[in-house]
Amino acid sequence: APWCGHCKQLAPVLDSLAKAHADKPVRIAKIDATANDFPQDAFPVQGFPTMFFVPKATHKPEQYEGGRSEEDFTNFLASKISA
Repeated sequence: APWCGHCKQLAPVLDSLAKAHADKPVRIAKIDATANDFPQDAFPVQGFPTMFFVPKATHKPEQYEGGRSEEDFTNFLASKISA
């Protein structure tokens, strides 16, 4: 949400993460849940920011519950990409 202070703080981290993973088999995307339609049964947004990982094999969203640093995200993605 554009008004969310936590989302504003996270935006540059996600931008940096996306650049760092541009050559990897992963896509980093941001969606403003207050302004876009999305399947709320698949992506149950309860607060902001809410983050999901969607595996290519299953397309079943998994809510991300880890830390919010670039290192936390990088470690999480590494574990998912190599799995």
